[in-house]
Amino acid sequence: MDDEEDLRDTVAVILEAEDFDVVVCGTASEALERLDWGDVDVAVVDLRLPDLDEMTLLERLSDFSDVIPLIIHTGFSSYESAKEAINWGAFAYVEKAGDPEELVRHVRRAIHRHLVQRAHDLEEAVAQRTQELKTSNDSLRRIQADLARAQHIAKLGSFSWEVSSGVVTWSDETYRIFGVDPDETVPSFEVAKSLIYPEDFELWSNALSQAVESGDWFDCEHRALRPDGVVVWIRNEAEIFRDENGNAVGLFGTAQDITERKVAEEKLQSSAKRFRALFEQAGDYCMILDPNTEDGIPIIIDASQSAYTMHGYTREEFVGRPVADIDDAEGRRLVKQRTRQIMTGKPFYVENTHVRKDGSFFPVGVHANRIDVEGEPPLIFTTEYDMSERKVLEQKLRHTQKMEAIGQLAAGVAHEFNNLLCGILCNVDVLLNEKPGTLPPEIQLALEDVRSCGRRGANLTKQLLTFSRQKAPDVSPIDINTVIRGLDRIIQQMVTDRITLDFQLDPELPSGKADRGKVEQAIINLARNAGDAMPDGGTLSVHTTCEQLDESRVSSFEQASSGCFVKMSIADTGCGMTSEIQKRIFEPFFTTKPIGQGTGLGLSTVFADVTHMGGGVEVESEVNEGTVFHIYLPTTGSVTNDS
Repeated sequence: MDDEEDLRDTVAVILEAEDFDVVVCGTASEALERLDWGDVDVAVVDLRLPDLDEMTLLERLSDFSDVIPLIIHTGFSSYESAKEAINWGAFAYVEKAGDPEELVRHVRRAIHRHLVQRAHDLEEAVAQRTQELKTSNDSLRRIQADLARAQHIAKLGSFSWEVSSGVVTWSDETYRIFGVDPDETVPSFEVAKSLIYPEDFELWSNALSQAVESGDWFDCEHRALRPDGVVVWIRNEAEIFRDENGNAVGLFGTAQDITERKVAEEKLQSSAKRFRALFEQAGDYCMILDPNTEDGIPIIIDASQSAYTMHGYTREEFVGRPVADIDDAEGRRLVKQRTRQIMTGKPFYVENTHVRKDGSFFPVGVHANRIDVEGEPPLIFTTEYDMSERKVLEQKLRHTQKMEAIGQLAAGVAHEFNNLLCGILCNVDVLLNEKPGTLPPEIQLALEDVRSCGRRGANLTKQLLTFSRQKAPDVSPIDINTVIRGLDRIIQQMVTDRITLDFQLDPELPSGKADRGKVEQAIINLARNAGDAMPDGGTLSVHTTCEQLDESRVSSFEQASSGCFVKMSIADTGCGMTSEIQKRIFEPFFTTKPIGQGTGLGLSTVFADVTHMGGGVEVESEVNEGTVFHIYLPTTGSVTNDS
């Protein structure tokens, strides 16, 4: 750069003759702009330019001295100016009046040094870039190795599919999952299809087709059949890529081996099924309760079908209900206290009364235990059983034991009393058998009263002995209708003429298996009681029919079995009985008659005799509405018509 055009052109010619490419500039601004471009290897500069003073120009040129060698070419040289230029970073200082070869020599030197510096910088840049690439490659290899290890640990391979070209890629883990050797198999869509388990192919194909056609995500769990015959479970997930027209162009996804999870799920489902079967088929009612409630009253969170059915609910109505809802008043009062006892972890048992949805009550025995599940709040597991049948059996047992005790007592008393009566009656008979007129009339009447009382006592003794002996009945097929007709006159004589008899006998009645004498005694006892209940008259009805009774119906009969029964109903229209009296009418020596008019053995004897014959007795009565006794006797199954 020089402001003298002739000199500037001369220098340019000299340098071009040496095969240098020369760019000439006439002003400082033009020269500095050119240097900013960065395509200059060496600059030959005149410090005296018209648009910038020398010191400012040197300062501006110093910004380029580290990159571009600067040769100061001036016609106004001095030692100070040369020193100043060198201090500002000039490569050389050449006078215009000097030998042109000197300028050429300095240019060559400057270019040489510049090229050497550029070569050095390039080597350093190459070395640095090489190191960076090596580091990047090492990092990439580590990442790839970590990815491969991660895929192997997770059993999660990756794959891609380019729809247009059909090119498929698999990761190493994908090869391993499908049991395929990467050195022997080139992955393709056809290879993938061939590995799908035959029974799952339609599921996999439909899911993939739907995703490619209209979706953006492919998700499918299916089985794969490996070349070695091993069946594995695969979870496929992939993202669908589409072009600007919405057409699927490819997908990238994962294939995960979920065989262990599936096996665990199958085991869990099998375990759950076994638990549910045990839960449902256990002989007792099972419930699981959650005691972790704000009010301290456990909530029913699961229940067997027998449990909610027994209480009259559906499962939806039962589960979620506070357990106090199925307790009676006493159970509700104690539910929190009992819950605290159960949560101590000690075995718990209680006999309680539960309430059905319809409001009816039934007794239950409850076993309860605390259940501790790791990581979850404790629960309560209960097994309950209906104690209704047990309570009935216990009541029957107590009744049987009481009857046995009463029978033993009655037999002892009757035996001793009979001995006393025998002596009394024998002596009275001796005295009364004297010649007429021997005894004074008043003594005669007194002895006859003694004999009458003695005979009544003997009759009572006979009843006591009959009740206590419990002799096995002489059971044989009999026609109950014939027995009733045979007692027609006796019954008519027992009751007043104000009582009307009404016999309605089933002509198709099968034969009953019973002791004829005991049946006659039962009819007479019931007819006598019916007459006593209607002092002002009424109707005494005797009806017969046949009924089929199942196990639930005969459960209240002590010795009966389900089947066909002859039903004999003896009804009156008398005063009836209260429910309290009905509960005791079959107890020995219980009577509602005035003292001296009833022994309390009639109904207890009827009950015992009918029970021993394999039948049962039921009573229906309302105060002032009359009473009906139903006697059930087992049948032979055939009709005996000897009317």
